[in-house]
Amino acid sequence: SVLQLPETISWFEQAVAVHVAIDGPPWVARTHLNWAEHLASVGDRTGARSHAQLALEFLGGGDFRVTGRRARALLTKE
Repeated sequence: SVLQLPETISWFEQAVAVHVAIDGPPWVARTHLNWAEHLASVGDRTGARSHAQLALEFLGGGDFRVTGRRARALLTKE
């Protein structure tokens, strides 16, 4: 079973909302990446991949190598 505490999900949702409101795509990307890594750590591969993909989308063509590399690693994990 996947452990997803409501407080954890709420925190990520709030963080994304704030970062979108301040028009901060790199911060939105990092939040989705952290969310993806959390989901991967509790065994939710589908959710992890979804949030990793969102992280890459918010990065766009920006030069955020570490964040992009971490997101792509989650997408390629089996």
